[in-house]
Amino acid sequence: MQYVYIVTLGLHVMAGVFWAGTTYTLARDPEIRVERFFGPQMGASPC
Repeated sequence: MQYVYIVTLGLHVMAGVFWAGTTYTLARDPEIRVERFFGPQMGASPC
């Protein structure tokens, strides 16, 4: 049963790293099209 917690935590951490990384990148580079990342970011958002 402990493997379920490990997998869940791993997915949670990967989603958080993806969300934070794309947010930081989109804030720094004005030439990236934000529309490409809207769906994946909403799926990985912390709220």
